[in-house]
Amino acid sequence: MNMISQIMPVECDPDSPRRHKLIGTCDVKYIIDEDPKEEKKKSTPGIKLIRRKEDCLKIATWNIRSVIKPGKLDNVILEMGRLHLDILGLSEVRWKDNGKYEKQGSVLYYSGKPSTDKDHYHGVVSITPIKIQDIELEMVDEIKYLGVTLDRTLRYRTHIKEQSAKAIRTLYQCKRAVGKNWGLKPGMIYWIYKAVILPRVLYGAVVWWHRAHIKEYQRDLTKVQRLACLMMTGAMRTTPTHAMEVMLGLKPLWIEVEKRATEQWYRMKACKEWRGSCVDKRHALIQREALSRFEMLMANNDLIKRQEIFDKKYRVHIGERDNWKVEVRHPTTICFTDGSRRSSTKLAGAGIVIPKLGETVSISLGRYASVFQAEVCAIAHCARIIKESVKQEGAVVIYTDSQAALKALKKISVTSALVRECREELNSIGEQRRVTVAWVPGHQGVTGNERADELARIGAETEYMGPEPALPMSADVTKGVIEKVKELEAQREWEEETSCRQSKMMVKGIDHKRTRYLLKLVHRLIAQAQPNCDTEGVSI
Repeated sequence: MNMISQIMPVECDPDSPRRHKLIGTCDVKYIIDEDPKEEKKKSTPGIKLIRRKEDCLKIATWNIRSVIKPGKLDNVILEMGRLHLDILGLSEVRWKDNGKYEKQGSVLYYSGKPSTDKDHYHGVVSITPIKIQDIELEMVDEIKYLGVTLDRTLRYRTHIKEQSAKAIRTLYQCKRAVGKNWGLKPGMIYWIYKAVILPRVLYGAVVWWHRAHIKEYQRDLTKVQRLACLMMTGAMRTTPTHAMEVMLGLKPLWIEVEKRATEQWYRMKACKEWRGSCVDKRHALIQREALSRFEMLMANNDLIKRQEIFDKKYRVHIGERDNWKVEVRHPTTICFTDGSRRSSTKLAGAGIVIPKLGETVSISLGRYASVFQAEVCAIAHCARIIKESVKQEGAVVIYTDSQAALKALKKISVTSALVRECREELNSIGEQRRVTVAWVPGHQGVTGNERADELARIGAETEYMGPEPALPMSADVTKGVIEKVKELEAQREWEEETSCRQSKMMVKGIDHKRTRYLLKLVHRLIAQAQPNCDTEGVSI
């Protein structure tokens, strides 16, 4: 620091024996202290700080000699906070024009030559702390906001280390209930890790995911997953972490961080809550990375921001299996709908049967529609047919064997664009007719339901004619696509692994069927060691 001086609200006599000379060239060379015997220790070489009363204003000046270079102003504000200055005047900042600027809790008033000054030879700045209702905002190096610890450099080192340490402590608490041949089953440990530990570690991943590539942070994250793998398998301490991860179907934790960050970005982007800029900077890079791989998913997605819709002009009825029929009065239009997705063709379809109108419809929905979407689409299409039909009399009863679709139509909150559209179609015919959407047990010999199921299977075996996706991409399908992409990335990491030579000879990659078998196998081996233990299998 070139020079700092303080101005106290007392008169200063250059000839007074109670004066203290400040180092450097300054407009104020001497300053009077309340007690000449009380002098604070040097906090910076060459700078003497004088004790002040609470009602005094602490002012300093600094010949900074340019703050054009990146990071210079940050250092000035940090030093101002460390010395507890109220007002700091800077000379030779070499900024152009004049104005007001806010940064890191301080307000900067600057004045310089016009923008035609290409040499940046002039300019002064006055920095004052920001106050709210006469309360000065304190500058700190770290702060926790919404569960994420932010540091002044946004490196998230503290957050990652704290979350990793908390996860390890939690695992050690669980480890007290696990032994080599007793304690919690491996499947239960697997569930605890996936459902409790991982969400804690990956919280807020969309903010700090770009730091997970750093080796130091990767080591912290790997310690968590290694401890969980040792607890699940009971392996020796020398077992390679990467080999245990592949055998248990776990991706390296830094890849899991990217996956969770992409899912969080997708949810915020689909709900129009993403505020990150498109520039390639820090966490906002997730947008460029995601759009380059999943552009089709964002072109037409079903997820919307949660809406509360109270307008409902139809009734939802979910009866008992033995008493599912709805009491009707003549004339009533009874309809049956169903949705299907074939694992052989990986296609989805919907079927509609309206005996009174003589309508039998089979709809192909392509390869990206889920079973839930097929069921809701069938109900919406059935309501559209009834609305456009010539016969507009009597009540309407639409039967479906999907309770998930009925519960989605019954709820007040809506997060699916397709469900919202279906509700609108039902409300449109409910303005003039009494509409009931009811549940019918599937595969119980109900003629209309069996016919609708057959039409849905026909639609699921027919290729969709037109551009995919036929329906907006659901959140579950999108997460499935992201999961597959990250699994391929984990597979490449395993193939490029230079160590684990013996493990790679036996294990070629992640296999979830093998993972389920191994977890059951481990349990059976434990049961053999203790015959009196329960030997039932573990389902993951």
